[in-house]
Amino acid sequence: MRKKERGIALLLSLLVLTILIVLVAQMSVTTLNTKTISENYLNDLQNSYGSRSGYYQALLYLEADMEKEPNIDSLAEKWTTAISFPLGKSSISVTIEDSERRINLSRINNDDEDKTLNEDIAEQFRQLLFVLGHPSDIADRIIDYIDTDTKGDYESEARNDRLYTLEELLQIEGVPSESLYGGRLAGTEVEGFLDYVTIHPRTLEEGETAGLININTASSAVLQSLSEDITPELAAEIDAYRNTMGEDNAPQVFEKKEDIQNVSGMSSEIYEEISAHIDVKATHFEIRIKSTHRNLTKNWLYVVKKKQEGEGEEATHELTLVFSQKLTDFLAIPPPEEEEN
Repeated sequence: MRKKERGIALLLSLLVLTILIVLVAQMSVTTLNTKTISENYLNDLQNSYGSRSGYYQALLYLEADMEKEPNIDSLAEKWTTAISFPLGKSSISVTIEDSERRINLSRINNDDEDKTLNEDIAEQFRQLLFVLGHPSDIADRIIDYIDTDTKGDYESEARNDRLYTLEELLQIEGVPSESLYGGRLAGTEVEGFLDYVTIHPRTLEEGETAGLININTASSAVLQSLSEDITPELAAEIDAYRNTMGEDNAPQVFEKKEDIQNVSGMSSEIYEEISAHIDVKATHFEIRIKSTHRNLTKNWLYVVKKKQEGEGEEATHELTLVFSQKLTDFLAIPPPEEEEN
């Protein structure tokens, strides 16, 4: 009988021990999860501080440029150089790009009461995709998705309004991810168009203009989108002009849009065609910030507007924040993974 009682007691002891082990393990997991959540929260908070530091650093660069030369924005200026700096245990990297180096898809709709189609911007986008070698229907699908009319060939489930994010384009039937990010389309390797378009600014204040291409910063593909007569060779001549060193040992810039006529191969006919769509300065700047604290990396986008008050020597300039977003909040669809050979 004693052996039987001892056996029962042993079993009960083992059962209690097992329960205690499970409870301790569960508490350890809970504690570890709580610690991980707390660490991620603190890392995220540090990254938020890092993004603000990067933002204010970018403003200093842009404000210095406005004081020096507010009416010209070129690739020769300091703000175009990427910024990297440590902040405590965080590392911050900042890039600044003017919106006017890209085609603004938000301007496909005019700002009039009926938001009519801006044929000039639509045609620029079509020409861009042609230059990049994309099938012609992709541009039409995107334009039909954005423009407010319902008469196009690709109006099914169209937004008929401006985009909130560029990644939204992946929702459009017949627009593959390769078109945005690059890859094989219709049996041909093509470059994605994401680097050549923007949606900022989405809205304008009364009297503001947007959608002009900054010929001091635009890429070859965007320059070619301005006219069918701007060939790759002519675009290369424009780039060569911008890279020619001037008397002050700095690259030449277009000080006024008429200066583009000094480029070899730029005819008066081509200039007359594009003159209404170009400028030599920017009105909006996109500040992209990457902040890494320990094992957590976050990305932000800030869009600031350069605003001028007054004219001539009495003019003053200021920067105004018009948009900000933690990019990971967009839930963007990532680019396609490359296939392994």
